[in-house]
Parts: sequence; C-alpha cells; structure tokens
Amino acid sequence: LLAVASVVSRIYSWLASYDGLFIVGRSISAILGAASVGAVWLIARALYQEKRTAFFAGFLVAFNFLYIQLSRFFAFDIVLAAMCLGTILSLIGIRKPYRWSHVFSTGIFLGLALATKISALSLLIPIFVAVFFSEIKKPEGYNFAHRALLFLGISVIGVSVCILAEPYAVLDFARFMKDTN
Repeated sequence: LLAVASVVSRIYSWLASYDGLFIVGRSISAILGAASVGAVWLIARALYQEKRTAFFAGFLVAFNFLYIQLSRFFAFDIVLAAMCLGTILSLIGIRKPYRWSHVFSTGIFLGLALATKISALSLLIPIFVAVFFSEIKKPEGYNFAHRALLFLGISVIGVSVCILAEPYAVLDFARFMKDTN
C-alpha cells in the first residue's frame, strides 16, 4: 500500500499522507473487487461453457451486499478473494494443454493469497486435486512423477512469492508467529 501511495504521490502529494492512504487503499480494494466479478465470470465461462451461467455467477458476486460493502473499505477480504480467484482461474488453464505460464501464474496468485492471509493454504486442496486427479492433456508418458513435480513447482513458486510479498514472515519469524496467534 505504501509503495503504491509513494508512486501515486508523485502526481498528488496529498495521497502520501495518512488520509491519502485511505483513498489509495479504497481504490485498490474497489479495483480488485471489480476484477473479482470478471474473474468469477471467466471461471464460470471456462467450467460451464455457457454465457448465461457465467453472467449469472458474475451478477451474484457483483450484487452481493457484503462484497459491495467490503469493496468500499480497505479490508483484506477483497484482496484475498481476488488472489484466490486468480489462483483458481490460473488453475483451470492447467487442465487444458497447459503452458508454463499457467503454472507460474497459479504459483504467483497462490503466493499473493498466502501473503494476504495464511488461511489461503486451503487453496492447496483444489491445486492438489486439479494436478493429480484431473485430465491434464499432455503427451504420453505423463505420469505421477510429472504431476508431483508440477504440484511441487506451483508450491515452491507460491512460497517464494509469499516470502517476497511478506518478508517479515522470514526476517522476524518469532514476532510474526506471535502476531498471528
């Protein structure tokens, strides 16, 4: 938040002040809230191949009272939801003949979600299921070892991004654990 505020403050110096941080935070939250509606639409479109179903899913998120309310404030819930939806959207690309960009984007979104809130560890369950139990279209010889490396790669990228986004979790681990309990 401070990094975004410092960049924006070059245009409007007031935004670097304490009061300006609220404006920057609310703007980020509103943008990520709107992006979440689009991500839900894309996820529903990819899973159900129907525009009507995708529109209805996006509509439900867009007019969800709690989602609208939290998008107005700088709360971590909207940021976490956007990162989780990004993880799931990237994960859907792994089912198809995947590219490494799907693996990297899944890991990056997972790491950003973990840096937002540790409860995002639950995303490892759908990642595990998608990697080990879905039909991944790859050439012959794509076996358990390949799937295990794919899962490990996503996990390592996720942990690396989490450490980059939340360095105090490593630099002062004792304090980090004390503050999270």
